This record gives sequence, structure tokens and C-alpha cells, in this order.
Amino acid sequence: MSTAMRLTIAAAVVVVLVGAGPAPATADSGARAAKTAPAEPVDPSAARTALETQSKALAAERQSLSARKALLTADIAAFDRDCGDSADDGCRAQRAELHARQAATNDAIADWERRRVASSGSIIAGGVLGDADVDAIAIAMKSVPAGFKRYVAYAGVIKVGGSLSWRTNNPGNLRNARSKIGRVQGQGGPFAVFATMDAGRAAQRALYLNKYGAMTVKEAIEKLTPRSENKTDLYLKHLASAGVDLDKDVKSQIDVLLPAVETNEGMIPGVEVARSIAP
Repeated sequence: MSTAMRLTIAAAVVVVLVGAGPAPATADSGARAAKTAPAEPVDPSAARTALETQSKALAAERQSLSARKALLTADIAAFDRDCGDSADDGCRAQRAELHARQAATNDAIADWERRRVASSGSIIAGGVLGDADVDAIAIAMKSVPAGFKRYVAYAGVIKVGGSLSWRTNNPGNLRNARSKIGRVQGQGGPFAVFATMDAGRAAQRALYLNKYGAMTVKEAIEKLTPRSENKTDLYLKHLASAGVDLDKDVKSQIDVLLPAVETNEGMIPGVEVARSIAP
């Protein structure tokens, strides 16, 4: 069969579902349960079950596409062996059929890949993702480490990769706040999403001053970062090394404390891509 006529197969189906299953601790372990205003009722197990169901559906479809691709590969090999460059009517008809199957398979793989990418994050504002958005996320994710392949979509921008605190504009990893614009699921449950990083910092500042301002930093961190869930002594050590006086009240240390907490919580930048104008 000539090079021009030889059928080719689309790239192999991706076999890793980046949006399924529990988020790795390095990416989405998030903050401590005490760092919250009272939260509205949430059922984290239901959210996790929904993600697992979606993951299983995508995995099953992936297996079906892999089988379909394998069958097409075998049929093309048989065609090359039996017909080669033959121009007889039977071979021409078979060649046309294989071309059609190849196009349909490629389309199905591309559609699956788009849905896989779209399922790996959360849309907070801006409506349904357009094709250009999904393409931009897929491209951005190529440069993102395996443990950070998530996104959060806002009205004007999509934040891909990075830590949960960066994607959600939530430097304190707050679970809830009045000024939030939504919530996303992290490894430890739902976390607040803010419209901007400044809004997230303002919410954190208000919480620290209004609820913990009169406490010493050490007392506040003991409540914000309970020993039952965290390495609190190490946390305090990191704050002290950043210049925070642990024995003074939170109010007096707030301007040093907040940046230190932000660093300690793991503010890791990812990739920002602009939203398309229309879905």
C-alpha cells in the first residue's frame, strides 16, 4: 500500500484519568478543619461518590475505546496483507470502510479526551467550558506535575495546576467564608473559593482578627491547626522562623503572620489561561 494511502491510527488513548479519585496530598490536602466559619451542610462522601462514579464511567469507556482501536489496528494489518495497493472494487470498498472507521474512532477518542479534561476540575463562574477552554486546559496540563492536574474555572480565567490554595484564591485554606463565591472538593473535604486572591486574603485576615485576634499566636495556631490532624509543633517552628512572635497576640502579629501562614499552607502557582469569549 502506498505511503499516501496507508491508514494511520490516532494517538493511543490516554490511560491515566487525571480527574478521578482522591486528590494527591501534595496538591489538595488543604487546610485544617478548624480554619472555618460555620459551614453550610455538606456531604463530602456524596461528592466523593460522584467523583468515583464519574471515574468508573470514564475508565469503562476508555477500555471500550482501547478495544475498538485494537480491532481497527488488526483489520488494517489484514487489509495491508490482503489488498496492499490493489485498485480492484473490493479493496477500494474495504479501504473506504476502514477510512470511515478510522475517522469515527479518532473522533471518539478526541471526545473522550475532552470529557476527561473537563471532568478534572470545577467551574465556579463563567458557565460551561467552550471547546477552546478545554483545549487550553489540556495544553496547560502538559506542563503540570502529576499530583496537581486539577483546574478551577472563573468567569475570565482558568487556573490550572498549582496547589489547592492557589487555584481557589484561598491562601489560608479556609473551609468557608461569607465572601466565598463557591466551594470545591479537596482531599479533606470542601474548601472555599474566592473571586480573587485579595478577596481570599481579606477573608483570612477578618477571620484571624475577629475570632483569634486577642489570643497569642501559639494559642490560635493550636486551634487552627489541631494536633490531632497536623504536625503543630513543626507548623509553629516554621512561623517562628519567618519572624512571627508566637507569644504575642494575633492582632499585633497579623501582618507577619498571614504571609507566613500562606507560605506554610503551600501556595504553589500553576498556569493561568484566559477563558474563551463564548462556550
